[in-house]
Amino acid sequence: MGVYKDKKVQKWFTDDYHEGRRVRECVGTSKREAEQALAIRKAEILQGRYQMQGKRRSPRFDEFGKTYLEHAKQHKRSYIGEREFRESSDNGRAFEDG
Repeated sequence: MGVYKDKKVQKWFTDDYHEGRRVRECVGTSKREAEQALAIRKAEILQGRYQMQGKRRSPRFDEFGKTYLEHAKQHKRSYIGEREFRESSDNGRAFEDG
């Protein structure tokens, strides 16, 4: 538990554990702000008011592939080449409906 400064982005972060999971949060540009935020976080945890945000689920490859091909169809000049590759190889099976 504590605060630290990330030298790459020049910002202060809090570093804490809640229910066995590490929680890091960017809080500002001063050490004092970070220490205050950490004190507030600890108080919320003790009072039972702190709610962790859930993890975002990574998309499955086939879902991502469909989304990518829709984007490519509208925005890429080379889409025709990608479509031909998909139709002529086994690599495109993940993108096909069915």
